[in-house]
Amino acid sequence: RRQYKILTAKGSESTPMTAERAKRLVSIGFAWATKDPRHVPWEVRFQELLRYKQIYGDCLVPIGFKDNPQLSNWVSTQRQEYKLHREGRSSR
Repeated sequence: RRQYKILTAKGSESTPMTAERAKRLVSIGFAWATKDPRHVPWEVRFQELLRYKQIYGDCLVPIGFKDNPQLSNWVSTQRQEYKLHREGRSSR
């Protein structure tokens, strides 16, 4: 899925995914998007962070936050992605 995304973005990043490979995957019914519950839209986690801030007054979600460990992981990922962005490096 990541490689397909790179392929369709037509950026300068190289990928082993080719149009032919994508076509072959489609021909056997490959799903480019999944209904995997671990893949929650960015906006959903952002709304959870807003609720967290309303309750706790900050956005410092602790690592392993027991009430919502997924939010904790998401916040950590956002910080990592922003750091890469600031450094001009590609994320994922």
